[in-house]
Amino acid sequence: MVKQDPAAADGPAEADRETLEALRRLFAELQAPRSALRSFFDGWVRERGDAALPVNFLHAIARARRTATGYDPVKDGDALALAVSALGPRQTALEWVTAAVSHGLFDTSMPGTDSHTTRAHLTDLARYHLNTGLDFGIARFHKGSFQVSRSLNQTWSDPGHVAPAMMLARRRLCRIVVCDLNEETTTGTGFLVGPSVVLTNYHVVKGLITPGLNGPLPPLDEPWRIRLEFDYSSTTGQKENAASHFGPKPDWCVARSPEGILAPDGAQGNWWTDPHQRNGWLGTIGGHLDYALIRVDGAPGLQRGWYDLQELSGSGLRDGCWVMHHPTGLDQTITEGRLYFFNANAARPRIFHSASTVDGSSGGLLLNSRGAAMALHHAGLGVDVFGDRQPGQPDPVEGKTFINIAVPLSRIYDDLKVQGATTELRETISIAPYRGTLGDNIPVFGREPFFRDLEELHRGDRRILMVHVAPELESFGKPGKSFSGDIIRSIFSGDDHHHVTLGPKERKVDARPMAEAMLMQLDPDRIAQLATAADTTGPAFVKALSAVIEATVRSPRYANRLVWIVLDDLERAHVADGSGRELLATLYSSSRTLVNLRIVLIGLPHDTQIGGIPTDAPIRSVIGPQDVGDLKGLFRRWIALQGERNRHIDPGALDILGAALASYASTGAPLSLMSGFVANHLSAAVAAFMSGTTEP
Repeated sequence: MVKQDPAAADGPAEADRETLEALRRLFAELQAPRSALRSFFDGWVRERGDAALPVNFLHAIARARRTATGYDPVKDGDALALAVSALGPRQTALEWVTAAVSHGLFDTSMPGTDSHTTRAHLTDLARYHLNTGLDFGIARFHKGSFQVSRSLNQTWSDPGHVAPAMMLARRRLCRIVVCDLNEETTTGTGFLVGPSVVLTNYHVVKGLITPGLNGPLPPLDEPWRIRLEFDYSSTTGQKENAASHFGPKPDWCVARSPEGILAPDGAQGNWWTDPHQRNGWLGTIGGHLDYALIRVDGAPGLQRGWYDLQELSGSGLRDGCWVMHHPTGLDQTITEGRLYFFNANAARPRIFHSASTVDGSSGGLLLNSRGAAMALHHAGLGVDVFGDRQPGQPDPVEGKTFINIAVPLSRIYDDLKVQGATTELRETISIAPYRGTLGDNIPVFGREPFFRDLEELHRGDRRILMVHVAPELESFGKPGKSFSGDIIRSIFSGDDHHHVTLGPKERKVDARPMAEAMLMQLDPDRIAQLATAADTTGPAFVKALSAVIEATVRSPRYANRLVWIVLDDLERAHVADGSGRELLATLYSSSRTLVNLRIVLIGLPHDTQIGGIPTDAPIRSVIGPQDVGDLKGLFRRWIALQGERNRHIDPGALDILGAALASYASTGAPLSLMSGFVANHLSAAVAAFMSGTTEP
C-alpha cells in the first residue's frame, strides 16, 4: 500500500478566513486532551468515507496550513481550527462541531465555566453561517406563550431522515388545523390513540369551546373548523394529499381536561429547580391535564395503528427523549432532549424535558430514548432562546433557565376511566383503505358498498357476512369476491385481530374436519378435545364440536381480540350440502354471546340459504355492476387518491393508460387482475412520481 503524503495533498485554493476565525474563537480556551479530539476527528472522517475529505487530523492541518498564515499548530485551539476548516464547505465544519458537542467533548473543557459557554460560541458560529445564507429550513424559531425553544445548536430534522424505529410514530402523527369561533386559524399536533380517536392538547382546540362551558359539548355544525392532516411531510410525498386528511364527527370531543396553571403563585425565575416549589406546584395541578380527544370522521387507525393508552405505563428512561411534532405548522419534525427531575412515580401529572418546541408543537408525542410512547407535550416554562436575549448574551441553560413539560399518557388514561370514556377509544367510525391501498401495497378499486358492510360487521350489529356475486356478473367467473378476504385481513390487522381463513384446501364439507381445520389456526392443542362420530350423533355431535371452538374463542388467549373465521371460494364446494353447514349455524347461534367472533362466507350463490341461520341474520354484500362497470373510472379515482392534485398528469395519457388497463382486466377477474397489475407494475412508479422524485 502506498501511503499518501499529507503535505502533498491537494487542498482548497484558499482557506475560508472568516470560517477559520470563527473556529479559532470557538476553540480559543480549549483544554480538552488533543488525543481525544484527534481520535474523534479521525473516526468522524473515516465514517464519512468521502475521498474529498482529509485522511486524518494531521493531513487536515497540513492541508489548511498551505493557505492559512498566523496559526500555530502547536496550540491545541489553532490546530483544531485548522483541521476543521480543512473539511471543506462551511456546513461540513458546522456538522463536525455539532457532532463533537453532542458527544460531550467540550462539556468540561473550560475551567471555571460551564458547558453553555461553549454552546454560546457554537451559536455564534451557527449564526454566522445563517447570516451568510445557509438555509436551516425547518429550524425556524418563534416565540409563543405556551412554548420555549432551545439554542440553535439543537438539531431539528424530518423523521424521514432518522432511524426507521420512528416510522410507527410517524404514521400516527397528524397536523391539526383549527379555525376557532372568531375564524382565526392556529395549528397544533396530535396522534392516534384509537382507530378513530386523536389525542391533542385542550388548549389547541379550546377556541371551539364556549368559555366556561362544562359537561357535554353541543354538536360541531361546521366540521371544516378542524382538519387533521396525516403524512404532512415533504419526505412522504403526501403533504397535501386530501386522502390523508380527515375531519371531525359532529360529536367531535370524546373527553377533555383544561390546561391548569403554568407556575405557582408568586413564582419567579427558574422556580422549578427548587424541589419545594416544583412539588408544591405539581400538587396543585390536580386533574388539569390539558388534553382533548377528537373523534375523527373515519378510521385512519385501522391502517396506521394507534397507541393503546391502557398498555402504557408512563415510565421512561433517564438518559433522553424525543418529541415528534409540527412546529409552527411545518412538516413532521423530531427533536431530541433529556428528562429532568424524573421520578418513577408515574402518578405525577407532569414530565419535565428539554426537547425543543414552539407554537404548533402543542399536542406532540413524547417518546423515551427507546421510542416508547410516554407523554403528551404540553407547554414550556422559562426564557425563550430568541425572546428578549440581546446579541452576545449566552444561551439559556436547559433545565435551569428554561424547560418544557408534558402530561404522562398513563395519567390521561386514568382520567378517561374516571370520565367513563375509555370504551370510545376503540370505537370505529368508518372504514376505508388508506389512499385506496392495502397495507401490503395492493390497490383496491371501488367496493364502497363492501366497506359499508364491513363497518356494520365490525361494530357487531350483525356478526355474519356473506359475499355474493350478482347474477348478471356470473359470466365474469371471479369478479373479485376472493379479494374480499385479502381486504378484511389487511384492514383488520394487528394484535387486536386474529384471522382463521379456510380456502378450498383447508375447508371441509363435514363438521368434524372443518372444526379441526379451524382449531389448527386457533389452538392446535385443542384438537384432541374434539368429539368423534363414535361418541355421539346428529345435532349433539355438532354442538360438541362447536363447544370446543367457542371455548377457544372465549379463552384468555383471544379475550381482547376479534376472531375472524373466513370461508373463501365457496362456489367450489357447497358447504350448505354437508354437516359443515350445521357447524356454521351452531357457531352463528353462539356468536350472539361470543361478542368477539365474526364469520365471513365468500362465494356462495346469491340464493343460498344455510339451515339454522335466519334469512335476515347475515349481512349480504353483493358484488354488482357498480363495482366493475367502469374500470377506467375506477383507475382514475385511485390515481386521484395517490395525490394527483399535487402533480399534473396529462389527462389524455391517463385515459390511454386507464383504457389499456380496463381492456386487460376485463379478460378475467377484473378487480383482482387490475389490482395485481397495478401493484406489480405501476404502484412504485406512481409513488415516486407523486413524491417528486421522478418526472413524467
